[in-house]
Amino acid sequence: MFGVLILLYYLYMYSLLTSLSIFAWLMMFAVWSYFSFGNKKTTSLPNPIAQIIANALLFGSPIFLFYPFFKGTLAAQITPVSTGLGIIGVLLSIAAVAFAIWARLTLGKNWSGAVITLKKDHQLITSGPYKYVRHPIYTGYFLATLGTALTIGTFASYIATIMIFIGFLIRMNKEEKLMTTHFPSEYPTYKQRSKKIIPFIW
Repeated sequence: MFGVLILLYYLYMYSLLTSLSIFAWLMMFAVWSYFSFGNKKTTSLPNPIAQIIANALLFGSPIFLFYPFFKGTLAAQITPVSTGLGIIGVLLSIAAVAFAIWARLTLGKNWSGAVITLKKDHQLITSGPYKYVRHPIYTGYFLATLGTALTIGTFASYIATIMIFIGFLIRMNKEEKLMTTHFPSEYPTYKQRSKKIIPFIW
C-alpha cells in the first residue's frame, strides 16, 4: 500500500503525458515479473566485470529519468514541455514497450535477465522481432527511455537515455561474442541478415 501511495505521488509530480509513459513502463515491468520464473538453467556466466559496469548504468538510469526533484543543471530543460512533443514521446514509449514485450514473449525461457548468461539447451531465436534486430528488448527499453525523456525534457532525463544506450552497447557486444562462440555457424549468418538494435538502420 505504501508503495502504491509513493507511485501515485510521483505521478502527481509529473504531467499527464509523462504519467501515461510511466504507466507503459509499469506494464512492461509487470510482464517481466510474471515471466521471470521458469527460465532455463544457467550454464555459463561470461565477463562478470563488464556486466557489473553495464548494469550499474542500466539500474542507475531510472533515477535520472524518473526522479522529479533535481535542481540546477540536471533540472534544466533541454527540450520544451509541449503537448506535441509529449504526445510523440508517449506514442514512442507505448510502441517501444509493446515491442519489448513482444520480444520477451518470443524469447521465452531463453531469457537471461539482468545478467548475461547462457542457458541449458539454449536456442538461437530468429523469429518475431528477432527477425529484424538481434536485441529487440534493448531496442524497446532504449526507445521507451527516449520517449519518456521527450515528455520530461530535462538534462537528467537525457542523461538516462545516454546511460541506457551505453549500458546496452556493452551488453550487446558481450552477448554477440557469446552467441558467436555458442552458435559458430548460425549466428554469423543471422548477423548478416539482421540489424543490431535499430530495424533497417543499425
